[in-house]
Amino acid sequence: MSPLIFRESSRLSLQHGRYKLSQRFYTQNFKKFLENISLFGPNNTFSKNMKIINQEDHQNIAKLIANRNKPAESCYLLFGPRGVGKSVLATLASESAKSEYMKYLLPTYYDYKETFHEFERLTEKRWMVNYTPLLIIDDFKVDHLDDLIKVIQHSAKVALQNGSYNVMFIIDDKKSLEFFMDDITLMEFIYLGDLNEDVALSYLYDHQVDRDFAKKIYEIFGGRISDLNQVINYLT
Repeated sequence: MSPLIFRESSRLSLQHGRYKLSQRFYTQNFKKFLENISLFGPNNTFSKNMKIINQEDHQNIAKLIANRNKPAESCYLLFGPRGVGKSVLATLASESAKSEYMKYLLPTYYDYKETFHEFERLTEKRWMVNYTPLLIIDDFKVDHLDDLIKVIQHSAKVALQNGSYNVMFIIDDKKSLEFFMDDITLMEFIYLGDLNEDVALSYLYDHQVDRDFAKKIYEIFGGRISDLNQVINYLT
């Protein structure tokens, strides 16, 4: 087969594949579609190529997490719908800081108690450096409160009074938000939502999705980063 015929055949095959996929987006039940593809590749792990989204709210939150050269004046509550990228953003920002004085705690992990106690020990040395430690508690659920989480909440308030460290809670459910709304003392609320259209399209372009098809994807899925990643993984 000549190179010219091969290229034309490949182009037509790709166009046909995109057409069939776009039809599938319209006709297939969305939940069933999501069940067949993973968010971050195999085993739901983070991709090494992931980076902080170039949108103002993402960038501001990343700076808040990574820049620790300021006094501990408030706790942070990062909230928003599931799938907007709160956990990914917090993870990438904390990794970019490359500091032993920052810990990421997930209450559903078996070792989260040891992680907290290790963090407490580290904060005792924070006076040796011009740095305010940060404890990030992801996937906080008021329904799953146990004794240690209650201790952490109390310790966070005491830490703020002493200027010892900050705590950031990450939540995505209304009940947990209402729980924090009952006591807003020293709490800074930070909302993270979907990507705007320009950023969402740019994100798709960066992942080798052509412009016309990217616009069609945005029309169907909107700017929810988890949905866009699902589609990208499905296409690649």
